[in-house]
Amino acid sequence: FPYTTLFRSTDAVSCFVEEERNGIYDLEMQIPEQSKHFSDIKLERIILAKPNPEDDPQPFRIHRISKPMNGIVTVLANHISYDLKGMPVNSFIANSCSIAVAKLKSESLIACPFTFTTNIVSSTIMTVAKPYTIRDLMGGVRGSLIDTYGGEYKFDRFSVQLLSARGQDR
Repeated sequence: FPYTTLFRSTDAVSCFVEEERNGIYDLEMQIPEQSKHFSDIKLERIILAKPNPEDDPQPFRIHRISKPMNGIVTVLANHISYDLKGMPVNSFIANSCSIAVAKLKSESLIACPFTFTTNIVSSTIMTVAKPYTIRDLMGGVRGSLIDTYGGEYKFDRFSVQLLSARGQDR
């Protein structure tokens, strides 16, 4: 991936990660221009941030940097899994969720550094009639994995899990 630099910023004024079930996974950070790591903030670079108290730090790719206001810059970044928007996958047919998840990588038209797993046991057929991006096939187009098999995504760095249920029902 171009321009990839991994760093931790301990001098951020604020850092907020928002994750919705099967939805957005974004970071918003405010950092002073005078901070030690400010010169590392560039588009397409990666920020490693802890999204919540339980999970390990996750990589977020910077996609927007604001103009400074009172010496503070706002940085917006998406979880590294958004890189899957740029990875096309060929058409395929799968007769189970585990095969469909495996085909996201095996039918990718470019090298894919992500791993895909599932605990969903289903023999429903998924038909992908034309090329889409991997992220689209995960959810967002008719006939996606979520449409076909249901479930909830868990992202951990370059690992994508489609789980029947994430967490516990309390």
